Amino acid sequence: MGLMIGKLMDPERSIFDRIELLPGGEMNVWFDHAPQVHGEMVDGTVAILFDASGPQLQGQLELNGRQAKWTLRHTDKGLLLNVIAARQLHAQWEGAEEAGHWRLHVSLRDE
Repeated sequence: MGLMIGKLMDPERSIFDRIELLPGGEMNVWFDHAPQVHGEMVDGTVAILFDASGPQLQGQLELNGRQAKWTLRHTDKGLLLNVIAARQLHAQWEGAEEAGHWRLHVSLRDE
């Protein structure tokens, strides 16, 4: 009984699945189920924190013909996605369940 209550009070942390890069400075970040998400734009970079576990990754995406770099790294609060470019970035994001998984769609734009 105690284990069941523990599961209800402290649900399992989401597990990162993959990052899908899309044209036009967009990306999808996939998880097994919806994590807690906190995001903000700090000094022209995009930072989105997921209460999730997964590997550390990095890569690049194209935004208006120029490169932006992204990293996914561990923090004490979960996984942190940072996107940085030579110019200031702005982002909008929206999460949704899809095909038994959860996806955060991120749309980036630069100034």
